[in-house]
Amino acid sequence: MRSGVVRSVEIDPAGEAGAAPDPVAAASPAVGISMVTRSIFRVILTNMKYAETRPYRMNVRAEAAQATGEAILDAAIEAFSSRRFDDVTLQDVAAAAGVSGQTVIRRFGSKDGLFDAVADRERARIAQRREVTKGADLTEAVAVLVDHYEQDGRTVLHLLAEEDRSPKVAAVVQEGRAAHRQWVQDQLGELFAGSRNIDRRRLVDAAVAATDLYAWKLLRLDLRRNAKEVTHVMLRLLDGLSEVAR
Repeated sequence: MRSGVVRSVEIDPAGEAGAAPDPVAAASPAVGISMVTRSIFRVILTNMKYAETRPYRMNVRAEAAQATGEAILDAAIEAFSSRRFDDVTLQDVAAAAGVSGQTVIRRFGSKDGLFDAVADRERARIAQRREVTKGADLTEAVAVLVDHYEQDGRTVLHLLAEEDRSPKVAAVVQEGRAAHRQWVQDQLGELFAGSRNIDRRRLVDAAVAATDLYAWKLLRLDLRRNAKEVTHVMLRLLDGLSEVAR
C-alpha cells in the first residue's frame, strides 16, 4: 500500500459481500473514507430503528401478559363462585382461560396463590363499587350498597356457604364482614351522631343487620322484591334506628 492511501476495496457501497473491488475507491483516500462513513451511518440507523421498536415490543409483551393474567383471574372467580373450593382445579381454570396449566402455575404458584390473587383483585373492585360520592345522602348510600349486592350478592352467598369447609374462604368472608361494618360506620355515621358509646355500638350492630347481605337475600331472593323495594325497606329500617338514636 502506498503511503497516505486508504485501501477500502473490501467495503461494498451496496452492502453486498464479495463484490469486486472499486479501483477508484482503492486509489482515492476521499472516496474510501466516504464509503466508510456511509457504512457507519447505516449501522447507526439500524441501531436507532431497533431502539425505537424495542420499547414497543416490550409494551406489547407486557400488555399480552397482563391480559393473560386477567383472563386467568376471570376464569378463577367464575370457578370459585360456582363450585366448592376443593373441587376447583388449576387445570380447569387454565382450560377456561385458554392457557396451559403450567402458565397458571408460573403466574400464581398454587390454587391457594390463585385464590389470594382473586381475593386481592375483588377486594379492590368491590371497595370501588361500594364507594359513595362525598356528601351523598342516606338514600344514595343505600342504593349504592344494594347495587353492589345485585352484582355480587350471589357470589358472596356461595362463599358464605363454603366458609366452614375452607379456611381460605373463611378468612375472606370474615374480612368481608369487617369491611361491611366499617362501611356502615363511614357511610351511615349520621345515624349515630351524639349517641353514647354503648348506644353507638348497639346502633351500629342494628345498622349492620339492616343492611347485611342476608337482608338483601331475604327481600330480593326469598320474597322476590325488586331492587328499589329492597332499598326502600332498608331505608325504613335505618330511619327507625335514627329515631331511636335521637
